[in-house]
Amino acid sequence: MPYLCGLWRFANAYVKLFFERSDRLSFAETFKALSDAVRREILERLRNGRLSAGEIAGHFDMTQATVSYHLKILKQADLIRETREKNFIFYELNLTVLE
Repeated sequence: MPYLCGLWRFANAYVKLFFERSDRLSFAETFKALSDAVRREILERLRNGRLSAGEIAGHFDMTQATVSYHLKILKQADLIRETREKNFIFYELNLTVLE
C-alpha cells in the first residue's frame, strides 16, 4: 500500500505540472514512467542524491540492460537527468520540473 501513496504523490505533482508548463509533458510518458514499481524505487533512491548507473543496478536483481531500459523511460518522461563524467553516467532527479 505505501507504493500507492508514492505513486499518488508523484502523479498529483505531475498532473499539476502538466497544466502549468508550456511544453506540456505527455501524460502517457509520465504515467508510463510512474506506473512501474522499479522506476518508482529508482526515483526514491535518487531522492538522496545522484547515483551512477552501476550503483542503481546494484540495488536490483536484474540485468544492467533492464535497468538501462527503466532509466531511459524515466529520462523520456523528464523525471531524471544524466551527467557523464569520464567513463561513468550519473543520474539525478530533475527537480526543475517541480519548480
